[in-house]
Amino acid sequence: MAQIRIEEELHALEEQLLDPVLRRDATFVSHVLAEGFREFGSSGRTFDKASMLAHLQQDALRLRVTIEEFRAERVSDEAVLVTYLAVRDPETDEGSPTRSWRSSLWLQREGRWQMLFHQGTRMAHPERVSR
Repeated sequence: MAQIRIEEELHALEEQLLDPVLRRDATFVSHVLAEGFREFGSSGRTFDKASMLAHLQQDALRLRVTIEEFRAERVSDEAVLVTYLAVRDPETDEGSPTRSWRSSLWLQREGRWQMLFHQGTRMAHPERVSR
């Protein structure tokens, strides 16, 4: 039962980080990203916490992104690996959906979940999803 609650909580946090309004809220993002945060973006760029906060302040992402195939796998008592497929809405993305596989490592610290690591890998052929 606890695993289901954790999965729902982390799913909600991932959705919030994809929300165009919340992405620009530096207080919210700073609270969710752990000290030592690192990202390998689907663009090929790398970010630490400070550079991600600065990047998101300039981020023009206004597209609706949905999460598909969400999975949460407990790594330890305090760590959960999350994987999912992020899909940009084709109606807001000039008619073609953009899909990328995402993975995040979440740590439970001081009674809350924080993201320590995130990676996005753009799909070469977004129309084909293989498992």
